[in-house]
Amino acid sequence: MNYRSDIDGLRAIAVLLVVVYHANPAWLSGGFIGVDVFFVISGFLITRLLFDEWQASQHISLSGFYARRVRRLLPALLLMLIGVLLLGLWVLSPAIGEVQGLAQSMLATLALLSNHYFALNTGYFDEPAEQQVLLHTWSLSVEEQFYLLWPVLLLFLLRSAHQRKRSPRRAVLNVLVALLVSSLAASIWLTPREPTLAFFALPTRAWEFAVGGLASIALIGGRERPALGSICTAIGLAGILICAIWIDASMAFPGAVALLPVAATGLVLIGGAMAPSGMATRVLRLKPLVAIGLVSYGWYLWHWPLLSLARIHGLGELSVLNAGAICLLALLLAALSYRLVEKPLRRPLPTGLTLRRGALAGFALALMTASAGAWAKWWWPRSTENLELRSALLGAEKVRVPCGQERPYRQINDRSACTFGGTDAGVVLWGDSHAAHFLPALALAQHEPVLVRYMPECPPILDYSPSLVGIERAAGCERFNRDVLDEIRRYGPAKVVLAARWRAYLSNDTAIDAASEGLKQLASSLAASGVRVVVMLPPPEMPGVAPACLTRRPVEKCSVDNAIARRQRADAVAMLQSALAGAVFIDPFPALCPGQVCSPLQDNTVLYSDAHHLTTAGSQRIAPALAAALR
Repeated sequence: MNYRSDIDGLRAIAVLLVVVYHANPAWLSGGFIGVDVFFVISGFLITRLLFDEWQASQHISLSGFYARRVRRLLPALLLMLIGVLLLGLWVLSPAIGEVQGLAQSMLATLALLSNHYFALNTGYFDEPAEQQVLLHTWSLSVEEQFYLLWPVLLLFLLRSAHQRKRSPRRAVLNVLVALLVSSLAASIWLTPREPTLAFFALPTRAWEFAVGGLASIALIGGRERPALGSICTAIGLAGILICAIWIDASMAFPGAVALLPVAATGLVLIGGAMAPSGMATRVLRLKPLVAIGLVSYGWYLWHWPLLSLARIHGLGELSVLNAGAICLLALLLAALSYRLVEKPLRRPLPTGLTLRRGALAGFALALMTASAGAWAKWWWPRSTENLELRSALLGAEKVRVPCGQERPYRQINDRSACTFGGTDAGVVLWGDSHAAHFLPALALAQHEPVLVRYMPECPPILDYSPSLVGIERAAGCERFNRDVLDEIRRYGPAKVVLAARWRAYLSNDTAIDAASEGLKQLASSLAASGVRVVVMLPPPEMPGVAPACLTRRPVEKCSVDNAIARRQRADAVAMLQSALAGAVFIDPFPALCPGQVCSPLQDNTVLYSDAHHLTTAGSQRIAPALAAALR
């Protein structure tokens, strides 16, 4: 098909949306839809190129197609992976597994499975996602999986239609419609139930490629319609920009919400073909946009690793100036990659070097890159200059309780899977993820079995919605708490331990009033059931992720003054003591912060797994106070 510069302009818009979102989500809450725009473009181009090849020769060369994909995508990817690995060896700490994690994700990327790797290890919108240096490669894996499967299926369809003397165009359209409907249905059904899997998996993303494929096949033989085409392009561009502003991480995505940016992208592609001289299409053909579109692949490859490594090194968010400078540096690297690597490899190969041999050379380089990643994963030494700190970091175990409620909430987990220390629980540990990290303390404090009921970002407060403080991902929190209360009434445990990151849910007057009222209702309901209430007061919070900080800063820089830490939680403590006047309160401060400074490293033991979650050792320090309260 003829080159369309407006598609490069559309690529530019897509990559700009993604880069701005990754620089700071607050700048453009829905910028991640740029990836969906790329998916539709890929489906459009690949389907049309393969179909045109069939029309011209009644044949599709699969080996030629895959060899071209290798030449187009692999060199720039390998360059980025090697560069990021070298940067990672300098920036990341092997003592806490950062280098090994980077190498592991690098191997998953080379195996075209990084989307599954990250689906198992982190969510796209979760806090730890910023620590995943190669997280952005998930979309490349989805595209490459599509490139592996779609040409084979398309060749089979076209050959079958040819043998049966049926219209090849109609055969492809029918299959694309079936793929769109089935994949979209799977996405809509799975997104509220398994949001992480729905976000990362090809089966729930295939319909986006199908929309692009349908647009490309539908345009075959069509004539120009300037008025209609201009309207389609204008509506499509407006739709993409509106979605980038309106959509945010709190929405169930992809699901039905993704229909909007995907359909808008399809309109832009169709409108550009029907009205190549329309005003909206001319905007997409502006030289600055086309120039960015040409290097969009490289910019996408480089921007996220540089932002992620900078955040890891700086132990937090980047300033506006620094984030902008890093994005511009990534754009410069993309331009160099395009001129020195990508563009030369698109030219005719030297005499004697066939397309397939060039692809084999690419695979050989990929194997060498994989070997470097394997070396970093398994043989890079886990060492720090401070051997005592190294020992402490290796022993810093994050508390993992494998029975937390998924978000959005659907139903209570099985009791047997969440009861620890026996079968008939006499104590219920209830709250958000802070409840989970108190389990080691509770297990040491008493000998009764403990039933754990926790849901991340959902405090144990009746009829309280975390959306009051801007937490949108804990959908179903109110229902979860009601279900836990009903369960306590049915089974009648003697004690309930309430724990949460209380101060996170009290950032405005409306939230404070709702929390106070909900806790009073809860106290009344538990008292009527004869249940004793124990409340864990907030522990001190550190200024950054403790293990990462300890490997990069003096311990003093990773600590907080005792008086400051107490002031930070004062309002939350006052509200709890007022609303739960009849409860027993346990203060972790004396155990975790015995002096004037609260440090995450005490007696060569790391007490925190991040800024506010305790390690197993940190949690166990509270056991004596908890045991006294339970007695």
